[in-house]
Amino acid sequence: MHMRYLLVICARSKSSRLPLKHFQKITSEMTAIEILYNRITKQCSDPGIQICLATTTNFEDSIFQEKCGKDISVFAGDPTNIPMRQLEAAKKYKADVIISIDGDDVLTSPESINEVIKAFNCSDSPHQSVFYTSGLPLGMNVSLYSVNLLERVLKKKKYVKLETGWGRIFQDITKVEVELSQEWRKHLEELRFTLDYPEDLVFFQSIGKHFGQNLLTASSAEIIGHVLRDHLHRLNQSVIEQYWQNFDKEKREEVSGER
Repeated sequence: MHMRYLLVICARSKSSRLPLKHFQKITSEMTAIEILYNRITKQCSDPGIQICLATTTNFEDSIFQEKCGKDISVFAGDPTNIPMRQLEAAKKYKADVIISIDGDDVLTSPESINEVIKAFNCSDSPHQSVFYTSGLPLGMNVSLYSVNLLERVLKKKKYVKLETGWGRIFQDITKVEVELSQEWRKHLEELRFTLDYPEDLVFFQSIGKHFGQNLLTASSAEIIGHVLRDHLHRLNQSVIEQYWQNFDKEKREEVSGER
């Protein structure tokens, strides 16, 4: 049976640390969300993958339809539950499988997408497992799971809010690791490819200045190699500890509200 894949980019406009971060210019011509979308469409090996940007029904997030609607299919769903929003989008687009991407992850690895789909297709029990890539920096790896699995998991428990660390819903599910590289392992704690703080914006803009339009076709290895050679990771290293502190705090608050 041919599986229908939906690549879901989850994003919302509200950000106290970096307002309207998805629409910040990374190169002279392209915003963060444009780079993420165009790298995927140019480098993914399966042209049949559907892509949607899943945002919330909150009024302020209508900006995604205004700014992206001509080029990217925009879906508005659950305002506080990211996996539920993914499920709603999958139902609308009649998808069988979800590839999960955070809109903050500007340089998500297209190679990760290709490999995780391959692993799913080669599995004996694909609908019982979560597939995820490893070996690349924070903000480059992806995860994949069937719509049936996500629906079953969400039915098991009532969640008040699922935004930070929401992958915990899969804690009792079999995980299939797709390791992409050993080359960067010793550097992974130093590398941060996700857009949350002004320092992250400077980091991405420095990469964009070097690659220009070639950023759309550059491989993950080429990008990471450039970052390490020119020590660009030092530009946002100062926020790594702060990021994880905020992450843990917000996750604890969400978990305390679950029942």
